Amino acid sequence: MATPRLALRWLRSRAIDIADQLDAAAARPIRHWLSDHAAHEYALFALARGDSYLLTIFEEATRYTLSASPAWSAK
Repeated sequence: MATPRLALRWLRSRAIDIADQLDAAAARPIRHWLSDHAAHEYALFALARGDSYLLTIFEEATRYTLSASPAWSAK
């Protein structure tokens, strides 16, 4: 992604896709993350400073991990 904001938009889009496929109980943490402004600000901050951001979603024995990493690192 060209910017941290675009990377966050991609993460949110993929999280919505996953949440739509899970039962309500498993999707609840994802829906919470989707509306968590502080988590989004943290993701933007991490990406802007050159770090990766991971979002891990669990459903029973399945784990989904969404990640965004800068193409270049400011470090």
